[in-house]
Amino acid sequence: MKLSTFMDMKYFTFLLFFLITSIALNAQSQLKDGWYHVHAFDDSNRMRDSSYLKTIDKEDLILPMSSIIKMKSVKSKMRPFNQLHFWFNEEGKEIWSKATKESIGKMICIIINGNIESIVFISTQITNGKSSFGKEKDKLKETENWIKQQYNL
Repeated sequence: MKLSTFMDMKYFTFLLFFLITSIALNAQSQLKDGWYHVHAFDDSNRMRDSSYLKTIDKEDLILPMSSIIKMKSVKSKMRPFNQLHFWFNEEGKEIWSKATKESIGKMICIIINGNIESIVFISTQITNGKSSFGKEKDKLKETENWIKQQYNL
């Protein structure tokens, strides 16, 4: 075998390995926007950082953001954060009701644009087809605008 052919094979093997690795890592980071089941974690301070996101799988998706039919920002005068409220379509309302019933005593998170925006403890079934999360006042508008643009709300 010629040296140049050997080098070409080595280069090709490297590129193939790089491509496969990139696809695998990208699949993990490309979780759909929506609400997900949360697995147990050992450090509550770590639950919003990017390393925790790696523990959530696409199979953990409860409800995609495409189930939203209405969204509203609600300002708080007494808290350092505002709320973003969501209303689900009929199918989303049923799924949310069932998921929150089955998740009592567990946690659910919302992922938007690849980031964990909020992780909440579910204490009761939610049957009204609504959800919300709070965020610092100056950062909420950016998230709200991104959702409006992505989902035509």
